[in-house]
Amino acid sequence: MIASLLIKLGMLTATIVVVVWVGWTVPAASNRSEVGGPGANSNRPAEPNDHPVVALPVQPLTPVQAPAQQQTPKPASGRLDVNRATAAEFETLPGIGPVLARRIVEYRRANGPFHTLEQLKQVKGIGAKKFEKVRPLLTMPAAQPSKHEQGAA
Repeated sequence: MIASLLIKLGMLTATIVVVVWVGWTVPAASNRSEVGGPGANSNRPAEPNDHPVVALPVQPLTPVQAPAQQQTPKPASGRLDVNRATAAEFETLPGIGPVLARRIVEYRRANGPFHTLEQLKQVKGIGAKKFEKVRPLLTMPAAQPSKHEQGAA
């Protein structure tokens, strides 16, 4: 058993030595006169690897700016109105990515406006934990009186 362990350690050591030796060996810089630089034999045929070195101008990188997005006004409380928010605005909430944000908007489009914040849990991907994270950041608009109630007043 000890002999087997010593053999394995020896093989590991040899492998490490080879890897370090190969990894740290730097080929000598070739002399350009040997491969077609100044003073080279002009009668020598061109080899496939003989390519002139051309320096191209380098353009500085500029930061990419996101296009200005049209945003709906947020209430004075700074919370997001679940019935007016866009998918991009939902993405700003913790744990809500682009796919889930689109699901919320599609759910709202298919089923009409949310009547309670708890209805968000019916959207696939929003469980109790995620809902509790985003709940303080959401708001419901004041209930609009129906046409029947407005006529009675």
